[in-house]
Order: sequence, then structure tokens, then C-alpha cells
Amino acid sequence: MNIEKIERGLRDLRADFPLEDRVLQESIAVQAAYVHALRYWIGHDRPPTAEYLPADAIEHLVSADALVVTTEGVGIYPFSAQETDIRLHNGTHRPICTMCAVDALVIPALWQSQARLETRCHACHRSLSFVVGAGSKPYPDAELSEVYIHLRNRQSRAEQPACGSLCTKIYFLCSHCAAVLPPGARYTLQEAQVIGQQFFAFQHGLLRAFPNGLEEVS
Repeated sequence: MNIEKIERGLRDLRADFPLEDRVLQESIAVQAAYVHALRYWIGHDRPPTAEYLPADAIEHLVSADALVVTTEGVGIYPFSAQETDIRLHNGTHRPICTMCAVDALVIPALWQSQARLETRCHACHRSLSFVVGAGSKPYPDAELSEVYIHLRNRQSRAEQPACGSLCTKIYFLCSHCAAVLPPGARYTLQEAQVIGQQFFAFQHGLLRAFPNGLEEVS
């Protein structure tokens, strides 16, 4: 792994989408609601409805682009309430979709179990499928040299939700299509997973801080 490239990618991702800063700047009550939604996704593998959360907390979190309210329910990065072409499933959890390629690599850690990831190459549409682990062997059966992730800057207006701008620029590529990219724009699965783990590490801290979700502040 290229540590310098990982650090640069993480720095650019946080600059484009300062999710951690936005969530941690909210009140304790709003953070507890955020955890409540995240824990619902982890436990139920489907989006909660807007009625599941306090209306004022939803207003704050949507304004911070930490939640995405859709007709299908409430999405919370890395979980997408709407269908995307990136799906994860295993023997326990029902299939879910993710906002982007990096998101898909961090969900097994939230599930605390490995999952099969199914997607396609963004350029040639070749089907890609491999297992993402949650422990010391993150990719037990993948041909790692065959799959890359393209991670670009947002290249859109900052007021647009990340799911409709930044996330569309972060996708999987097969090795053939990734070869045309400059080296600094393509990341191996391992490199992208490290970026994702560090980007979403604050969620694990919040899950520990609010083990009972909204009950912590009721």
C-alpha cells in the first residue's frame, strides 16, 4: 500500500465532505439521533422512516448532509436508501446498497461480519464480485489486482448533497479500465478500505458513546 497516497486521498475526501466535523459539531441530542439511525441500519438492513427520528434532528442532519431523506426512507452514509449498482449481502443480513465504492468497503466492520460485494466496472460494465471481510483478512477470495477504485474530487457545487455529487465520482473499475488512469487517481481495494475506515472511524466512537441511541438523552 502507498501510505502517502492514502493520506492524500483521505485528506482530499475530508476536504470535499467534512462529515465527521459536521456531525460532531451538532448537539448531543442530534448526535444521539444520528446514532439511532445508524444503529437501525446496522440491525435491520433497511432504512428507517423519517418518523423514526425527531423532526428537529432530521432538519439539522439533513442540513449537514449527514442524512438523506428519500421516498424509500432515510439514508445515512455509508448506507443508501435508494438503489445503486453497489450491493452487499451475507448469510445474515439482507442485501443493501451503498452510496459509493469506498462506503461498501466499511460496512462489513459495522456488521462485524464479512459480506459479498457485487457491482460492475464503471467504464466497461463488467460484473465484479468478491468478499469483503471485517477482520484481519479483508479480501479472502478477491483477485485484488483485478479491481480498483477511482476516487476523484467532488467537481460540483458544495451545496449539493454528497450522494448526488461526490459519491458519483467514487466507483469501481476493472484493472483494464483502471490502467488508463494516472496512478494517483486509482486506489487498490486495500488502500481505499483504509481511507474508508479512517473516514468513518468517528461512527464507531459514536456507537460506543451512545449505546442506547436516543434513550441516552431522553
